[in-house]
Amino acid sequence: MTRCGYRGVSVVLPDRAFFIHIMPTSTKGGRWDMYRKRWRALRRELEGSRAKAFVVQNPHNIRYLCCSHLYTAAPPTYLVISKDSGTTAITSWLESNRTRSECEVDRLSIWGNLPGKRADGKRAVLALKKALRELRAGSVLVDKKVDGLPGVRQKASGAVEKLRAVKDDSELALIRRAAAIADAGARELPEMLRHRPTELGVASELDYFLRSKGCQGVAFQTIVAAGPHSAFPHHDNQDFKIRDTSVICDFGVYVGGYCSDITRTFLVGKADRRLSEAYEAVAAAVRAGTALVRPGRPIREVDLACRAALRERRLEQYFVHSTGHGIGLEVHESPAAGPRSKDILRKGMVFTIEPGVYIPLLGGVRIENDVLVTATGAEVLTRSRF
Repeated sequence: MTRCGYRGVSVVLPDRAFFIHIMPTSTKGGRWDMYRKRWRALRRELEGSRAKAFVVQNPHNIRYLCCSHLYTAAPPTYLVISKDSGTTAITSWLESNRTRSECEVDRLSIWGNLPGKRADGKRAVLALKKALRELRAGSVLVDKKVDGLPGVRQKASGAVEKLRAVKDDSELALIRRAAAIADAGARELPEMLRHRPTELGVASELDYFLRSKGCQGVAFQTIVAAGPHSAFPHHDNQDFKIRDTSVICDFGVYVGGYCSDITRTFLVGKADRRLSEAYEAVAAAVRAGTALVRPGRPIREVDLACRAALRERRLEQYFVHSTGHGIGLEVHESPAAGPRSKDILRKGMVFTIEPGVYIPLLGGVRIENDVLVTATGAEVLTRSRF
């Protein structure tokens, strides 16, 4: 056991495994109140249970709760929100500088290995055990089960994801910026397609354009699916020459950690008449689903409205996925817009409406908008024409 002082605080390093850093109060301003509000919501969840703390390990949930921008492949990190003893972030030496700079918490516990030792995450669990032992927490709520905590009762909770589903003004501002950049890309696509390039060529040019507009990066691998490939809802771009056909372009960007997700379909040259009819049907389905968006409505009704619009045109059998999904810190999050979804629309939710028609060996059509639930209905955030 090694004892040392850090900014006047006596801390303990068991075998150099980890130490506690009390976050200086000078960092607690601006965003601090926003994060404390989110912690209070989780503490209300704790009040109705025997658990003494909420343990969070999903990197997106951690970012939402304390502004720590962790990579999903980073060494294990935990956030411990206790009922009444503050909030502790547990992270590795590798991420310690970033976490100290960005993280909005009461305490920081940093774990690490001796030089040459493999960082397998066991030290992270030791640090978590110590934090829970100090809280006398024999029972905890978790967003995901933690391996290696014998004697600690863990109960899974989706409380963080439920909070994330409703966006505040700061989150909406970032999503709007991401949607605006995606819209700019959609407006450039007709020119990119004019010379009949390849799928890979269009995807590469579009990605470059989007990054030039100031986004952090693309939210997922850009999809450009032409001809028979557009009958695949998910497609890996190929060196495939675009000819007279339909071209589905599905893409999005990150701004400040928040994403957009948009799809536009283009009929290039003398496309088959059936594709033109499918395009009109899908456009009608998008409008039908959007018209039903309002707080308090089951989101499944939006999905069913899209299906009904396609059924009228005898194309429902070619709609092979759900109507949409929430977007935010992740490209796919709550709420889920499917025929069996139990989610209820609430003001501040942002989700996609993206019906599609996929005709084997011929091609497909998909149109996707990002939609915000307002007090009275829907605000379409992706405003480029379709």
